[in-house]
Amino acid sequence: MSLEETKQLIGYMNTIVDSLLKIVDSGYSPYPVEEIHEIIRDIREEGCAAVRRSLDQIRRDLDADDDVGGGENCSATGDEEDVGSVRQQPNTTCVPLHMENGAID
Repeated sequence: MSLEETKQLIGYMNTIVDSLLKIVDSGYSPYPVEEIHEIIRDIREEGCAAVRRSLDQIRRDLDADDDVGGGENCSATGDEEDVGSVRQQPNTTCVPLHMENGAID
């Protein structure tokens, strides 16, 4: 998965979770609130694992490109500064769920 696809995955996950939380907040949930909270936890667990795998692969690819000096097989797009800044950041993609009064924030 490319960096752009990883960003899209994060965006999709956030959109889905936000939509589910709006359903819960509306008070007209077609499913028990506990089930929706479980779905949100599953999305975050699976999505975060996929994002981690993708970022790890991107880092390995960048390290391999650095080791051989890039070249024609280099996957760089000319935006190395952006990619490098992501590469140097700690893995903070997944934020733990916050519970308040039994509800997920």
